[in-house]
Amino acid sequence: RLQVSRDSLFGTTVTDTTETDTAAQFKPPVLGTTYFFRVRANGGSGSSEYSTVVSFYVAVPKSERVQMVP
Repeated sequence: RLQVSRDSLFGTTVTDTTETDTAAQFKPPVLGTTYFFRVRANGGSGSSEYSTVVSFYVAVPKSERVQMVP
């Protein structure tokens, strides 16, 4: 199971899947946003605990940054 959220406590999720694939996508990522993800294994004997939460930041390309003019 893969969960992706903008909230480190996973109160709401962007992606919450039970896919058995080893890759997943979510669209569209919001530029300038930090996302958090965690995974857990599901099998015949039940589910594991969730992994350690990992975060990643979707940067805003330099060409799209707003410049402040005094």
